[in-house]
Amino acid sequence: MGGPASPETAVTDAMMRVDDELSQLPPRSALQLIEFCRRRLDGTEARILADRYEKGASDRDVERMAGGDDGKTSKVEAKKRARRAKATNANPDIADRLAKGEMSSEQVDVIAKAAEETDGEAACDTELIDHIAATNPEQGKKKAREFVNKRTNADDIQKRFDKQQRRRGVYRHRLENGNSALTIHGPDEYIDEIEKNIHAGSDAEYKADGGRDIPRAKHRRTHDQRNFDAAHALCLTRQRLRRDFGGTP
Repeated sequence: MGGPASPETAVTDAMMRVDDELSQLPPRSALQLIEFCRRRLDGTEARILADRYEKGASDRDVERMAGGDDGKTSKVEAKKRARRAKATNANPDIADRLAKGEMSSEQVDVIAKAAEETDGEAACDTELIDHIAATNPEQGKKKAREFVNKRTNADDIQKRFDKQQRRRGVYRHRLENGNSALTIHGPDEYIDEIEKNIHAGSDAEYKADGGRDIPRAKHRRTHDQRNFDAAHALCLTRQRLRRDFGGTP
């Protein structure tokens, strides 16, 4: 008889069983449980990496560990995971909320980014955390930015804006699904303004499609499709103004 399975083997076997059970469930139930598992694992990962910070590891050390050994995790993702862990090190309740499903990884990332800009203060502010947990990540980002700006003097805000403004740009790339994409990057304030206008246009498209009077499943466009159509319409509006009135509007 062999000895007891190693912890690594036990975890692998358990994961295989979970995968098998999920494949036998209705899609909606399976997806809900997958999200539950994902958040549990994200919370565990944050706690494990937070312990490295507690033991004196540097950001680079934690980012290297978060990136794994197979080279399949991007530097951006590794940095995000390390930042999440640093916020957890400042406030372990963040990982607990994530593991319990009270917050999503995206919401935790909003807090972690704000914490990075406030020497960890945002990670320990219960009011901010509660607000972000109760709203979607986009709304949370605005609240977090307000939190950061209140703790940043005018000179620092201007320096941040100027730095982002110098780096502004647009580049084209291709997504894994085969679609072409444009990434627009620049100062937070300008990106907020662009996002606000796109969402306003998307809301108008939603109402034009029937809004709440029609079940979501029967809408002719998804949320993402309406966002794209709204962004496209904004670009065409400027083009039409130039065509109809001449010059730059």
